[in-house]
Amino acid sequence: MLVSYQTQPTVLPTPIVYQSPVSTTDPTTNWKTYENNYWKISFKYPDTMFKPCFNYTTEKEGIRFWGPQFNCPDGHDILYKIGFVGYDLGKYIEYKKPSSTETIVVDNKQAQRKTYVYDESDGPLSSLKQSTEVVFGLSNGTMILQQLGDNAGEQKVFDQILSTLHFLK
Repeated sequence: MLVSYQTQPTVLPTPIVYQSPVSTTDPTTNWKTYENNYWKISFKYPDTMFKPCFNYTTEKEGIRFWGPQFNCPDGHDILYKIGFVGYDLGKYIEYKKPSSTETIVVDNKQAQRKTYVYDESDGPLSSLKQSTEVVFGLSNGTMILQQLGDNAGEQKVFDQILSTLHFLK
């Protein structure tokens, strides 16, 4: 005598998936936009933290951003916090050897992120302790976005500014 057994498929309970809330708030939403037609770039900056100074640079030379407690001077100075600087082909000269260099990609363009550490031998730059430069070699020259000083909060904002940098068509 043949006996056949039929088994019922095991029904497992449907798992409940809990997702952590993801913040969709962009901290750069209310930032102002700087656009430079010579270098064909734009980036955002927090105007509550940095003031642009147009007094002594051309669009080709770039722009410097000062902390809110300083006024824009009539000449170059190391007190600015963030700088966007452009150099004609062959004109960019590295002041000193960087303490670290890494290759990064920003808006599909390769760049070198360089950190410089300053000491007494660097004269007035020693008051900065360090600076970071992101250097782009472009067909019309060298473009640099830089952050002067070792303030961790300003370095974080610098990285956010860098994340908003776009090359214009």
